[in-house]
Order: sequence, then C-alpha cells, then structure tokens
Amino acid sequence: TLNDIPPLHNKTIDNQDYYESQFSIKTDVNIPVILSIMESREVEYVTIESFFKKTSFIIFLFIFVVFIFTLLVSKILVIPIVQMNAVINKLAKGDLEIEEKSRDASPFFEVQKMQQALDKLINTEIEISSLANKVANGDYKQSIPERSSKDTLMNSLNSMVKQLSTQNDKIFQTNQILKKLSITDGLTGLNNRRYFDEKLKYYYNIAK
Repeated sequence: TLNDIPPLHNKTIDNQDYYESQFSIKTDVNIPVILSIMESREVEYVTIESFFKKTSFIIFLFIFVVFIFTLLVSKILVIPIVQMNAVINKLAKGDLEIEEKSRDASPFFEVQKMQQALDKLINTEIEISSLANKVANGDYKQSIPERSSKDTLMNSLNSMVKQLSTQNDKIFQTNQILKKLSITDGLTGLNNRRYFDEKLKYYYNIAK
C-alpha cells in the first residue's frame, strides 16, 4: 500500500534539474521501503519556452492588427474631419472656391451628418454671396429664403434688402421730381429754355 505521498521537490544532479517525489511503501514483512521517483525538468523548460514563443507571437500579431486598424480608422474617420476643418477655415476667410472632390466620404454615420451640414453651409454661403452681388448691382427685388424660424441672418438680409428697395424707390421718385423741376419754369409752369435745348440736341442727333 502507498501512504503519505509527499509533494514534489526540486533536486539538481550534475547541473541537471529534476523533480523528486518519494513514496513510503510498507511490505508484508514490515520493512519500510522508500521509493524515489525523479523526472527531468527539461520537458518543463521546453514547454515554458514554447509557451513564451507562442505568447510573444500572439502579442506581436495583436499589436500589428491594432496598428493596421488604427491606420484604417485614421483614413476613414480622421482624414475626412481634417478635410472638413480645412474647408471651414476657407469659409471663415470668405473663400468659396471649394472643390467637392477634395473631401473623402466617410462610412461613419456621424461624420456623414457633419459632411451634409457642411455642404448646406457651403451652399448657403454661395447663395448669400450671389444675392449680395445682385443687390450690389442694383437689383433690390431679390427674395432671400429663410432656412428656419431662427434664421436671424437671412431675416436681417431680407430686412436690409427691403429697406434698400424702399430707399431706392424714394430716390427714383425724388429724381423724377427734380428732373421735372429742372425743365419747368417756376412762374408760368411751362417748359423752360433747358428743356428746349435738350430736345433740340436730342432731335439733332437723330437727324444726323
């Protein structure tokens, strides 16, 4: 029978590491027998070395995958945001010459929403610039559409255009009155010498 199996012990013989386990065996003649079993630790070392090699390979593979994933995320997420930032800086400087191809599409939903909002902003800036040019050239009949009920910019522009149109009509009417006064004699109410000279010059040029 086997009694009281002790734990393993480390033992070194001739610079070789072993595991030693001793068993006490009782025989029928009551003579104690000590059985010592030794097993080399070389197998353990090989196993540990193999484990570390496999672990190192897995860690290296994980780092490589993370690196590739970071590059992909940088391309599909960070690059479009950087491009949008460049477009916003151009808008802030009043530069409306923006190329659509200069911005990459992103598969991320939130980035797509940002790009759509930026496109609306660009179109609005171009529209405002076009309207401003028309008003500057004397066209005060422009109607500026409001983007929302809180669109104070468009409301202010509409108000400004209406005021300019009203003032322009008043100036035109005043000029017509002044023109009539300039060719009318104040005493008799008839056309004066200036009117006669202008008509003479007008018909003379036609007769040439």
